[in-house]
Amino acid sequence: MHTSSPLPAGLFCARDYERLAPDYLPSPAYEYVSGGSFEERTLQANRDAFSKLQLMPRLLQDVTHGHTRCHLGADILPHPILLAPVAYQALANTAAERDTARAAKACDAIMVASTLSSCTLEDIASHAGQRWFQLYFQPDQHHTEILVARAQKAGYSAIVVTLDSAIQAPSFRALNAGFDPAQHTDAANLHDFQVDTPPPLTSHDSRIFQGMMRQAPVWKDLQWLCQHSELPVWVKGVLRPDDALKLRDLGAAGIIVSNHGGRSLDGVPASLDCLGSIRRQLGSNYPILLDSGIRSGGDIFKAIALGANAILIGRLQVYALAVAGALGVAHLIRIHQGNLMLIPVEQVFTSAEAEQFRQQLEQSQWQQGQKTAGTLARHVKQNLQLDDRHPVAVELGGSILRRLGQHPAFISAALPLRIYPPKFNRYQDGGHYGLHVDSAVMQMPDTHLSVRTDVSCTLFLNNADEYDGGELEIEGPFGVQPVKLNAGDLIIYPSTSLHRVTPVTRGARVASFFWVQSMVQDATRRGMLFDLDQSIQSLSTQLEAEHPELLRLSAIYHNLLRQWSTT
Repeated sequence: MHTSSPLPAGLFCARDYERLAPDYLPSPAYEYVSGGSFEERTLQANRDAFSKLQLMPRLLQDVTHGHTRCHLGADILPHPILLAPVAYQALANTAAERDTARAAKACDAIMVASTLSSCTLEDIASHAGQRWFQLYFQPDQHHTEILVARAQKAGYSAIVVTLDSAIQAPSFRALNAGFDPAQHTDAANLHDFQVDTPPPLTSHDSRIFQGMMRQAPVWKDLQWLCQHSELPVWVKGVLRPDDALKLRDLGAAGIIVSNHGGRSLDGVPASLDCLGSIRRQLGSNYPILLDSGIRSGGDIFKAIALGANAILIGRLQVYALAVAGALGVAHLIRIHQGNLMLIPVEQVFTSAEAEQFRQQLEQSQWQQGQKTAGTLARHVKQNLQLDDRHPVAVELGGSILRRLGQHPAFISAALPLRIYPPKFNRYQDGGHYGLHVDSAVMQMPDTHLSVRTDVSCTLFLNNADEYDGGELEIEGPFGVQPVKLNAGDLIIYPSTSLHRVTPVTRGARVASFFWVQSMVQDATRRGMLFDLDQSIQSLSTQLEAEHPELLRLSAIYHNLLRQWSTT
């Protein structure tokens, strides 16, 4: 069990956290988290279902207006990734669900907090952003009512009731490794609940049916919850189309197609294999989420293609929490995350203008980039940088700012309120910049002003074929998204994203880089405005300027900007 720590080397995809987890988790805890029930047939089926499904791409499709945002009830998400409810996270990290909540908040992801969490739901809420509460029906209905009321008071926006795990026990693998539930688990939310001793079984009673399942929920319990909860109720653990239809008719806000990650009844189908028939039964408009077996951005793509609106990540978040705390969970989400608003803007400057920039920079005195790096970044930064006060930096930076101030695509994407003066760097002879995230606030040179870094920008000043390596790699929905543009081209991406510059092995990579404080801080809203503006620009080439539809969309754009912007 570990506390928060820097990211270890070798983390390039989500599966790397699974690979490293045994080194960070005690053996009993690892076997409990990683194992499934009984013979683990369903656990394996979940992975096999994703592996056997292939992708068939279409050629020459215009995806310039693509995005990954989704609506789940009242919640608007910049990406279709939620953190599934996972119990007893103190097994992985002393900060437990607090660190998971911090990471989810930093990445604009909904965290679904478990009834069986190591921290109270109120404690988790104090560290979280968007959050839902996962509910297990309690033997005493009054206790269930108390949990729902606590969740509502603590700002949770939905209840997720799990119905497929009336009986829970560690796997054979966990028991063989010495996992003891009494010693290793503690449900903080249930401390104040006294559970009455059940009446003794008669000689005719079953230990399962009249014993363990005596107080398992039935349809009337769910109906009571849907009628009495002021929060929308989602149902987790659905595998049958007829159950899904009945749940919808009963008033469930949405369902989660799930087999509990193979930890409940062994031998049931993979969640993914059940998804398509459930979507066909419910139609296209009813919200459906999926969990169990997700290991990559490609898996997320497959789930959405088969009908899921979004997915939940379970075991992987525990592995990441064990390996690197909140930073690990945030990095895991970023690896999967799709809404990077990664926007290339071609020919901000012509090739000839970029060549003039380069000639001036070639005659300037460069310094080691480490001198300007923060404490952590200093260890991964190896490049050359021009002093911010150098006359050439001031002159060329001013030219860049003047050009950007008149560039419609840049203004649409960044909605700039304040721009940090452009800086200049050079990579050569193996120069590189390791995985890092940009500082949240930058002090403007020679002023008392600061810039909150919402948007990062890199302006390439030489052509891609003039050097080898030097790709700007940004964590994307399916792993790493490499960016290497030609002279005069600009790339715009969120400052919250993890990124690196790979070693330059031939030639030299020269670029300008800077940050933007946007009028619209929220990346989701900024992305919506960008999409809307691009649609307006496209329609304006087809319709008259005074066409009612064009005027209506324009009014919507400006009213949203008026509502969301800070100046």
